[in-house]
Amino acid sequence: MSNFEAMNYQLKAFGILKESIPQGNLESNQTSLNDLVAELKKAHSELDKNDFVVAVNRNVEHNNIELKEGDEICLMPPFAGG
Repeated sequence: MSNFEAMNYQLKAFGILKESIPQGNLESNQTSLNDLVAELKKAHSELDKNDFVVAVNRNVEHNNIELKEGDEICLMPPFAGG
């Protein structure tokens, strides 16, 4: 049992992920990025079928970081452009 209160994040998804991931306020007890992504994958199996990167407050994160109340979490599929 955790002593942490649930935190609120703003979840956004782009590309193909936008079709199947609910967006807006996300309440979670997870305080690390890796744990939050694992929770999202458990709730939305389609995330396991697609490659994506995660940005927190508009910064792409490749490492586990601690999240803060109100952070914007963006799920983005790979993209290319010219």
